Amino acid sequence: MKFLTYLSIAALGVALLPLTVQSRVKDTPHKLTGTHGIAVEHDEICRPCHTPHNASTEVGYIWNHALSTATWTLHEDADPASVMSSASRLCLSCHDGTVALDSYGGKTGTVFMSGDEKLGTDLINDHPIGVTYPVPSTRYNQPDANGNIVDPVETPAGQSAHLDDGKVQCTSCHYAHGSRAAYGKFLRVDNTGSKLCMTCHIGPG
Repeated sequence: MKFLTYLSIAALGVALLPLTVQSRVKDTPHKLTGTHGIAVEHDEICRPCHTPHNASTEVGYIWNHALSTATWTLHEDADPASVMSSASRLCLSCHDGTVALDSYGGKTGTVFMSGDEKLGTDLINDHPIGVTYPVPSTRYNQPDANGNIVDPVETPAGQSAHLDDGKVQCTSCHYAHGSRAAYGKFLRVDNTGSKLCMTCHIGPG
């Protein structure tokens, strides 16, 4: 049953892929092998994050990386429990800077996130995560039954933002396995002309 669950997760990921994928994980900075001074056994691209055996029982996603135990300062209307149980926790387990990039498979690493990619633990100055998306609302485009959001005018064809159980998480704007738009930055929607922003937010006039 557990194996079928993993297959279902994989199938869901494929189903959500739009028509405009521009890169795969092997072509992105999330390929840690040979970058950041990290050597991964047999150049296994997926291993720092995922493993088919002995994965973390604390989260899904056949997770292999050490998890952050930091206390994050979130926006006041955020639900911390939803962040802890969502893919946002997986993202922050590198991007909050408290866990080494090469801490995976039970190993304690030494290479930490730095620069603009390091968000720290105070997330007040970042877009809210863990917040419930306004439904219904005349100020926000509404999600479909799968949690995908598009603006009929602004969102490029085949692209969308995405909700996790009705909440905004890191994965609402970003897709960790590769940019879904030529804009890069692992974005789900090309943000040229702020199209990603306007995919959710209905601007004035």
